[in-house]
Amino acid sequence: MRRLILLLALCAVALTTWSCIEEIQPKTNNAPKIWFVRAPEANQIIYENGATFEWVAVDTDDDLGMGQTYVAMTPTVIDTIEIYPPTLQQGWLRVYKPANSEYWGFDVSNLPDTMYTFSVKVIDGRGAESITARAFKVLFDNLVPIVDEVECPPAKPTNPNFMWTYVIHAHDVAPSPSAATPVDSLTYWYSFRAPGGADSYETDGFSIDNRTFSVTIDGQTYPGEYRFRAKAMDRAGNVSLEYLCKFEVGSGGPK
Repeated sequence: MRRLILLLALCAVALTTWSCIEEIQPKTNNAPKIWFVRAPEANQIIYENGATFEWVAVDTDDDLGMGQTYVAMTPTVIDTIEIYPPTLQQGWLRVYKPANSEYWGFDVSNLPDTMYTFSVKVIDGRGAESITARAFKVLFDNLVPIVDEVECPPAKPTNPNFMWTYVIHAHDVAPSPSAATPVDSLTYWYSFRAPGGADSYETDGFSIDNRTFSVTIDGQTYPGEYRFRAKAMDRAGNVSLEYLCKFEVGSGGPK
């Protein structure tokens, strides 16, 4: 009988202990919570080519620690322009909390003008994860470039037959000088229209190589008005006003 009583007592203790353990151990694993404390506002347009993100991440129900934190940004590849840091082009990038800092932080820079989404992902020690994201638009250059001049023939050439090279001169303007596109990075479009049955030309799009255009004018065979139109585009996609130059020749010389 004593053995039976002792066995029952041991079972009661075991059941009580297991019940306590069940009460201590969480029945569910809540995902971490993340919120930005510094970032562009949702869908905000920022007039600079970079941004700073700081955030807080907490996980109160996990005794195994925070786990791992990652960041990502889309679009991941933009033409040939490098996003800094370049590892963001490869998808999720693991990051670490800066020493002696209250917040997590990450900077992005050298961003061309477009819409972006910056995301933070936190995985706790038991594998539960949370993701928060912030969409914003970079428009650090919202001003159009200017075509200063085009080297054009005289309005009334003395000789109806000649060869000419058009040269486009332009520069970019921006809210800050550092955001302006360098002159040698501007791209150009042109259209050349000749009268009668003479050949006319128009570029397919904007290119650095379109800054100059050479043509042979046969005004004696094709008299009339010749028109050259030009535009410049900066790296932000802003297109200048059209610049027009024209001249007129007749079969017997200038009219």
